[in-house]
Amino acid sequence: MKTWRKKTGKKKHKLNQPDEFQSFAKRALWYLQENSKRVYIAVGVVVVVVVLTVLVSTLMDSRARNAQAQVSEAVKYYDINSPVPGGKPMAREDRLRKAKELFAKIASEQGGKVGARALYYKANSEMELGEADAAMKDYQGLLGGSSSDPVMKALAKERMAALYIDKGEKDQALKLYGEIASDKDGYMADDAMYRSAKIMAGMGKKDETIAGLQKILKDYPKSPWASESRKMIVEMGGTLPREAMPAGMPGMIQPVTKTVQVPVGTQPPPPGGPGAPTATQPTPPQAGKPAPPAQGIKVTTVPSQPTAPAAKPAAPVKK
Repeated sequence: MKTWRKKTGKKKHKLNQPDEFQSFAKRALWYLQENSKRVYIAVGVVVVVVVLTVLVSTLMDSRARNAQAQVSEAVKYYDINSPVPGGKPMAREDRLRKAKELFAKIASEQGGKVGARALYYKANSEMELGEADAAMKDYQGLLGGSSSDPVMKALAKERMAALYIDKGEKDQALKLYGEIASDKDGYMADDAMYRSAKIMAGMGKKDETIAGLQKILKDYPKSPWASESRKMIVEMGGTLPREAMPAGMPGMIQPVTKTVQVPVGTQPPPPGGPGAPTATQPTPPQAGKPAPPAQGIKVTTVPSQPTAPAAKPAAPVKK
């Protein structure tokens, strides 16, 4: 039985036409055959680059881990609270000298953050050993370019300020604290401001001290120095910022003044207690003239009991 197909009028696609993929593959194969030497060289270069990259990365990671291990070992000598490596007892000065030696070696061999950290601890060891000049030189080295870490630089400046204070050069210390406080990154700014206020208080600069403490409470209300700042302001007779007023904390709220209206013929209890000078009573109004407004008296806000009204004479008992 014959099967009839409907003629569409379209010609069948010729299969003997070359396919684009086949043509590309033939051209690629021909190119490889003609330029096999160049291709092998290019592939070899790529393989070498990849292998070198992996090796360098592995070596850098290994070197970084080794440097971190050296820093950790040196810190164990520096930290008096840590057990001494090896278990042999060592005096504090001997531990600091050993730490200084290790940190110096790391700082000379390593760069970047590891080297800067080692130089910082080397200076700390020197400072603890009383080698102030050597410590100052190393801290200045950190600030001069050995470290780009703002936290490390702030720590170095605080240590330098402490060295200046020991020398009696408080102005230099205040300058460094001011640099830390004004740094745009704001690392340890509140700490520097508080230490600066302590110095100024010791120098008798009361107004500058109070202003600095008030700035701490305004700019850094959650600072660990906030409580001490409030206490110092109160002790020096300053005014706490309104936003820093800790309600419900005894001894921290500043006394404020308010106007008390004094009625004619009465007088409030003296603000200072018995024996304190009393306020002048207002003059009674003259006949035919309006009464002037009652004059206010500035008194310290102190909870007081209201004055009890005078007792009336008892009425005669009718018999």
